[in-house]
Amino acid sequence: MPKLSLNQHWWSQEIAGARMLNARFKEHLFPPHTHESFTVALVTGGSYLVRAAAKVFVAKPGAVIFLNPGEVHSGAPGERGGWTMRSMHLNADSVREYIMKEFEQANFRFTRQLWARDQILANYFYRLHRSAETNRRSKEACSLYHQLMGHFVKFYSEFDGRSAAEKDAFTGITSKAKLFMRDNLGAKLLLDDIASQTGLSKFYFLKIFGETEGITPHAWLTQQRIERSADILRTNCDARLSDVAVKVGFSDQAHFTREFKKIIGLTPRIFQTNRAEF
Repeated sequence: MPKLSLNQHWWSQEIAGARMLNARFKEHLFPPHTHESFTVALVTGGSYLVRAAAKVFVAKPGAVIFLNPGEVHSGAPGERGGWTMRSMHLNADSVREYIMKEFEQANFRFTRQLWARDQILANYFYRLHRSAETNRRSKEACSLYHQLMGHFVKFYSEFDGRSAAEKDAFTGITSKAKLFMRDNLGAKLLLDDIASQTGLSKFYFLKIFGETEGITPHAWLTQQRIERSADILRTNCDARLSDVAVKVGFSDQAHFTREFKKIIGLTPRIFQTNRAEF
């Protein structure tokens, strides 16, 4: 059985393509950022201060944090000594398909509660996470995932009744900009370049993007570059960090390393060498 330790991360394709992390953070500050995945985390030690949806709360051991895709959030130590946490990022499409198939609920999303002290929920999550960490082909983890998501559906979910067309109308302007940025991650992009894709002045575009996404275009672009680099490092253990940095749009490896650690919580080198894919 693999040794359990902190600062470990791995993937589980059988559990909604989950990226899982078990880590200790002493003084780390997560800047405002988002994920395209559903995020669930369990604080296992210390104290974690979270800012999300105009709320500020301190999560202590036993607290389960759950965030919808696109939810802007940031984090910091809640007290001296930092915190330990187990987390998983679940592919949004896989989660919604699973919820629809197993529980017949369309357009699944978490409630805006953001966190809960729920012993049953925490127990499901901890057992799932540990099972997946210690056994790469754990059938128990798949069963616990079903129980975990069933608990979320029953107690911490809400229905998003907007149609896809309505959602596209609400985010049409930013969607064009985000598509342009995704397609040009390796290029040196200026605000004028991005705003021109929407037909708006850069100042009005900046206002619309901030109101819609909750972060600036620059912050969103940086996060996408980090996510792309993580995909490269995950699938290519021999990739040179300097080459990856340039490929995703960073001018040098030092800048890339700083930004990577801010968002992922690990340095690119540790992320690349300390990985396990299930």
